[in-house]
Amino acid sequence: MFRGWRGRTPSPSPLPLGGGEDKGEGVCNTVRILNLLAALAACAVCAFPWSADGISSEGRDDPRLDRLPRGKVSIVAADGTVRARFDVWLALTEASQNRGLMEVRGLAPFKGMLFLYNAAQPRQFWMRNTRIPLDIIFARGERIVRVHRGVPPCPDSVRNCPVYASGEPSDTILEIAGGSAETLGVREGDRIHWETGKR
Repeated sequence: MFRGWRGRTPSPSPLPLGGGEDKGEGVCNTVRILNLLAALAACAVCAFPWSADGISSEGRDDPRLDRLPRGKVSIVAADGTVRARFDVWLALTEASQNRGLMEVRGLAPFKGMLFLYNAAQPRQFWMRNTRIPLDIIFARGERIVRVHRGVPPCPDSVRNCPVYASGEPSDTILEIAGGSAETLGVREGDRIHWETGKR
């Protein structure tokens, strides 16, 4: 069922502080620079509203994520190269697995949700009530068996949302920001390693 991108606010061009005969002009220029810096800082907060734990300020109305256990995930290529590491929320109960990332409106890079099930079986996910595009990565044990890239949210107006299937039995599913798998080169046959019990 998640997404986000990282950006950088361009630095302003240096402005002259003044140094001529009129000291008042230098003070005015300094005030202008301070006002400009304050405006740029405000724009940065608006454009990239990520909090320290990776959830955007727009998603703060969903405090349930703060109550979920946390873990670490690594995706490893066949040659042993670590493609990426993620901080994840763990969906271990039926309730948390059914809800997933529904209604979450922001997901920072290298954040995600890991679903762990007791048994491998064919599984299907959908994007009902999901507000951001996600990559859905199905695994059996540690081996990735299916990667759905850039899965879009299902509009509220659509009655029957598409489903995204594992293709073969799966007991481990990772959801990350849409587009991340393509960027990182994640593919079927890679392995997924995780550590649980972190909060």
